Amino acid sequence: MQGCSDVCIITASDLVTAVSSLEHDERDGFHGLMSGHILYAGQDLHTHIALMFSSLVTHGVITGDLAFSTMIPIPKGTTIS
Repeated sequence: MQGCSDVCIITASDLVTAVSSLEHDERDGFHGLMSGHILYAGQDLHTHIALMFSSLVTHGVITGDLAFSTMIPIPKGTTIS
């Protein structure tokens, strides 16, 4: 996804790139999904998720479930600003 002008399209390859950076065996903390569910899913699921995200961005909407997030603070060392 190179920057959006009027239309943003999230491709399946964009999604695969993002999914490949997921840590194994991490839970979402809300629905009981694990990163492995997405990591080991087939290309069809990646394509459908990319289409869904493209539609959400294009139409400027977000679902209630996507608006819910879990923030986990990562403490920094005392020498890092």
